[in-house]
This record gives sequence, C-alpha cells and structure tokens, in this order.
Amino acid sequence: MGDIISNQTVFSKCLSFLPFETFKCSFLDNGVKKLTTANLMRICVAMQLGNWKSYEETEERIRAMEGTEELFGLTSISASQLCRRVNALPSILPRQLFLAAVAQLNKLTSNRKGIPSLGRLHLVDSSSLLLGPTLGKWTYFTKHSNCVKLHTRIVITDPGTAYPDKVIPSTGNVDDREVMLELVTDPHATHVMDRGYVDYKKMDYWVENQIPFAMRIQAKHKTNIKKSYEVPNGSKVKLDALVVMGSKFRSMEQPLRLVEFTDEEGKEYRVVTNRWDLKAEEVTELYRHRWIIELFFKWMKQHLRLVKLQSTKPQGIWNQIFFAMTAYCVT
Repeated sequence: MGDIISNQTVFSKCLSFLPFETFKCSFLDNGVKKLTTANLMRICVAMQLGNWKSYEETEERIRAMEGTEELFGLTSISASQLCRRVNALPSILPRQLFLAAVAQLNKLTSNRKGIPSLGRLHLVDSSSLLLGPTLGKWTYFTKHSNCVKLHTRIVITDPGTAYPDKVIPSTGNVDDREVMLELVTDPHATHVMDRGYVDYKKMDYWVENQIPFAMRIQAKHKTNIKKSYEVPNGSKVKLDALVVMGSKFRSMEQPLRLVEFTDEEGKEYRVVTNRWDLKAEEVTELYRHRWIIELFFKWMKQHLRLVKLQSTKPQGIWNQIFFAMTAYCVT
C-alpha cells in the first residue's frame, strides 16, 4: 500500500472486506441519524487507510471526497463530534472488527504451509508509542517517558504473507513476559521471540505442552551443556547442544536445544529452541525471520496513524490501535 489511499474505488474495496453492519449498537445509536457505530468504524478504518493525520483532516477529506454518502452514510462530520464518539466507543467493538479481519485472512491462508523446512511461524514482540509528558500521565513509564505498548503476534503463512493475528495493548510498564501465555499458544506454529521473553516456568510449560518456540538469550543466561552435537566445518554455527537453562539456585526442568552462531558481520547470537527436527543452520534461519516483525512495526508507524496518537484517553488510544491493525489486514 502507498502512503495514502485516495481513490474511492480502492477505499470501497478495502472497506467491503469488513462486516460493519454486524456492529449495530442500540444503546450507542439511540437517536443517532447518520454517524452510527457502523459508519463511525468505517470512517476510523478509512483514516488509517488514507493516512489522515487528524480528525480535522478527516473532516475536510470527507467533505471534499466524492461518494461519501455511499462509503460512510454521510457527507460531512465535525472533528469534535468524531473525537467524542471515538473516545466513547467501547474498545471491544474495534477489537472484534480486527478479529473479523483476521478470521478472513486465516480462512484465505488456511492451506499454506509457512516457510519451506521451517513451517508456520508466529513472531512475538512489542513496540512502544510515546505520549506527551502531561496528558499521558496514566501511561507513566519512566520519569521522562509516558508510553503505551503493542504486544503483537505476526503470522507468517508463506514466504510472501505476514499479518498480525493478535494484539494486546497495554501501558508501557507492562513487562513483555506478563502477556506471553496469551501470544504463545499454537502447537502448529513456531513462536520466535527476542531476549526480553526469557521465563523458565513458561518455557517449561511450552516444552511440556509441545508448543514450538525459538528464543534469543543473552550472554548472561547460564546454560548447563549436557550433550554437544557436531557442526559442519566452515559453518557460522559455533555450537549445537542439549542444555538445561539456569543455575543451581533456579533452573528449567526441561532440556532445550542451544544453537550459537554469528551473522555476516560477526555478531554473536544464542538461540534456544525445542525444535529438534531442524538442522542447526535451519535454527539460525528460523531466528532470522524475526526481522519481519521489526519491519512490520516500522511500516505501521510510517504508513498508518500510529506515530501520532489521535487521543490521550485510554479508550481512544486502544481504538486507534485496533483500527490501524484492521486497516493493515485489509490492504
């Protein structure tokens, strides 16, 4: 998708994938003639698709655009009214809209096998969005920073297809490990994570329940090598071993596979996994796919309205996040 979608036909096609008419709320729409909940949600997704930077710009775009009656059920809207309605919209509705988009993508990609030799991948990570120093006090993170977090899972169904299928928004002080069990759930996909997710109890749980994962660990994380395996000569793989993570004071109960390797620039990586079926080189390739979620977050902030949040109220921010993710799924 380009920076801005402005063509009415493209707008209409993208919006047609979503079941807006199922979101009829009598208690929200009582006495409302045009800006119904369904039409409000259409406009909010269109804001993301068109990269409209504010409610004021949205007001101008709708007034100037042809065919808005057909697209949104109205020909004009005030920025202040739009802001009030978005902040009052229960976040469960934008979340359900996002999940409806995900359900359609899941159906379309259900027969795809993922990355050759690696299978389906679920990339798990989080990204932070900064708020102002005064209006965002409810998102206090540090003395100099207020922010919210997007705890996200990206599904890779084939080499050319990746999309978010789960998003958990939170304030910035929520540790990534607190939401891991909500994101690492599928026994038919390998969950790829970075260093901030090390948690021995949860990792034991995944091994015991046969939920595949691969996770980078830091140099400080202790590993007790039980058995080493031969690595090919000239390979960037330096170690392939069966290990137990932890020390005599606190350790995992289940063994893992540790693969240590270097990249093209000589940077060292340590990755633990319960994928014993892969070659060591394939484990390195497994972790390298994690860069896709970094690209996703970068793309979201550049092309959708997640660089500048349009609200400072919790409900308004959560709604904007779900509308942005929905827009990504239909493009």
